[in-house]
Amino acid sequence: MATAAVTVNTSFIAASYSFPEYQLDALVEAPTVDLVKSLLTQIEIKAREYQTKDADKLRTEVELDTVIRSNENRVRQLKDSADKGSKEIESLQQKLSQEGVCVWSCLSL
Repeated sequence: MATAAVTVNTSFIAASYSFPEYQLDALVEAPTVDLVKSLLTQIEIKAREYQTKDADKLRTEVELDTVIRSNENRVRQLKDSADKGSKEIESLQQKLSQEGVCVWSCLSL
């Protein structure tokens, strides 16, 4: 049975995990316990950083959703208040016109 040669992009891994490329090359060619431990330590550090950033992202998304919902409610309240005010003004204008009181047209005289 023939084994396929696997190429490893050590420069990409080194850049992604802040691990010296020469150590990765040595790990691929002649792994040692110390090199493996060192690599696993760096992977653990990056995994914790990712976990922290992922939690921060989730917290930010929740806060954004909360702000959006709060602002939508506030806009709805202000619109309802404006509609109520407009209806009240219209009602008062109708009452005044029914009583024969000159409202706007008399002001231009």
